[in-house]
Amino acid sequence: MEHSEIPKYLQVYMTKDTGETFNNLQLYLIKNTEEQFGSFHEKLLKYVSADRREKILKYHFDVDKVLSLYGAVLTRYCLIHLLNCKNNELHFLCEENGKPYLDPDKCGHLLGSDSIDFNFSHTKNAVFLGVIKNGSIGTDIERIKAAPLKVMDSVFHLEEKKYVLEETGDKRNERFFEIWTRKEAFSKCSGRGLLSDLRSVNTLDGPYLKYIFTKILDGYALSVCYSP
Repeated sequence: MEHSEIPKYLQVYMTKDTGETFNNLQLYLIKNTEEQFGSFHEKLLKYVSADRREKILKYHFDVDKVLSLYGAVLTRYCLIHLLNCKNNELHFLCEENGKPYLDPDKCGHLLGSDSIDFNFSHTKNAVFLGVIKNGSIGTDIERIKAAPLKVMDSVFHLEEKKYVLEETGDKRNERFFEIWTRKEAFSKCSGRGLLSDLRSVNTLDGPYLKYIFTKILDGYALSVCYSP
């Protein structure tokens, strides 16, 4: 995969490297993605597997095709640079929940004694990817909008609800999606899923706080949860 084939906004967004806590964690963000699936996207399709192409093209709406494609291409782009390998050396399997991972049998020579976990999330016109060496990771991104506050009763911890309801208007919406993305990132990293009872998990305090962080950027809430 040549760098010239990658859109300019497929770039490293932020690398946390502030000591042992974030040493092996890298985050990438694509913003302002196109809403129409065009000739450029057709060219990018050749860089993903046949299974992924089939999945992408099954989406009814172009915007979903574009986001799924960029998530797949960005993942490959980052792993190629991280592992110093060629695109055709990357082979993926999927867990029961659909989360992809590198095939250890076909990619073992690239990994050596290390393991790599990655997770991407997308929302309207944006894709967010996290990659970690020798750990687990979950990511989530949401565009901040009018918050569906009623869902807090079934998902949020009491302290998280209090944190959201302390504010009003736009700030309340921002805090809602801050907590929502933290919950999503935690569930992806832990494998628990949002269908489990996450009301017992307070992402603002306690043992989870060290491993979850959030950034509000240009109308988006982005959260990452990792386990070293």
